[in-house]
Amino acid sequence: MPRTILWLTLGAFAVGTGTFSIAGLLPVIAEDLGVSVPAAGYLSMAFALAYAVSSPVLAAATASLERRRTLVLSMAVYALASAGCGLVPDYAGLMGLRILAALAAALFTPMAGACAVALVEPHHRGRAMALVIGGMTLSTVLGAPMGTLIGEHLGWRASFLVVAGLGLVSALGALAFLPRLPGSREAGIAERLSLATRPAVATLLVQTVVVFAGAFTLFSYLAPFVRGTLGFLGEGTALALLLSGLGGLLGVSLGGWAADRHDPRRFLIVSNAVLGLTLAAISVCVECLSITAAAPGVLVLLVVWGASGWCFPAVQQARLVGLSPALAPILLSLNSSATYAGTSLGALFGGLVIGVGGLRDIGLVAGSIVALGAVMIWGMRVRAV
Repeated sequence: MPRTILWLTLGAFAVGTGTFSIAGLLPVIAEDLGVSVPAAGYLSMAFALAYAVSSPVLAAATASLERRRTLVLSMAVYALASAGCGLVPDYAGLMGLRILAALAAALFTPMAGACAVALVEPHHRGRAMALVIGGMTLSTVLGAPMGTLIGEHLGWRASFLVVAGLGLVSALGALAFLPRLPGSREAGIAERLSLATRPAVATLLVQTVVVFAGAFTLFSYLAPFVRGTLGFLGEGTALALLLSGLGGLLGVSLGGWAADRHDPRRFLIVSNAVLGLTLAAISVCVECLSITAAAPGVLVLLVVWGASGWCFPAVQQARLVGLSPALAPILLSLNSSATYAGTSLGALFGGLVIGVGGLRDIGLVAGSIVALGAVMIWGMRVRAV
């Protein structure tokens, strides 16, 4: 396996750290910029929405360009936008730079996967992709808690500057060590949209949106939730993110196993039922128990949440690819957009719940949305396109 792929892994880690660590920084961002916590949460919503909308457009527009140059430029823009986030003085500027970072990430992430695959023999493609995805997964375990701790002790701006540094190192490494890689002709935006409207594909994409919307209704506001209900500060929030990330590692492994089973649909029904109940149980814990009793219960539930939530993507992707293996690249890019669309909706829903004074109820709302997703998976069968 070429070591040059590790520069792509580092880039994915930088993108993931910038994406997930903001969940632990919302209270300090809101306080420093003089905005409400829901308004700070809308930074995540804007990032996810910009990613969801731009990813298929940028993929189609840049498919024929030389890949290394596109990869390096996109990561350089991401690094510069992240550095700007650490220096900008106001909320409006931060919002604009987060959107710019999302556009760069939406171009870099699928391009990194394409470059990794192009660097290896066909029988090593799965391992190459796993290395790139591993950077994103590792960011949930190390990157998000690290960003939270840095933000607590050195200020939230320092967290963005660290992300910028990681991105810059990744871009320079890719420029120095990756070979030139020619582009290729891929489906245009009209072809992608046409595929997305086919009933079987649309059904699975809607399920992805709903499940991620539910999961990120709480995750987007995890820091204000554990701070407001359990009294956790920086270290406590970092611990919560770490435990959720460790559960996520287990979930990714479990999802990879389940994706190869005969009936992944049944697995998703059960796993999403567990996820919905876990999210609801988090709210029940903080509502019905003392802080002393609720804190360890919530921390355990966060591990279950990570495991039951992160097993979903691999299984759902396998179901999509199973509809038409020949169209796998397009189907997966559509699923990526659906994932970030759900993330954006989750940040919106969570902000609305907090805005009406329902911080303790946010887990119940999140769990209800995920339960709807489980019901949709149970009730909506699909056939090959």
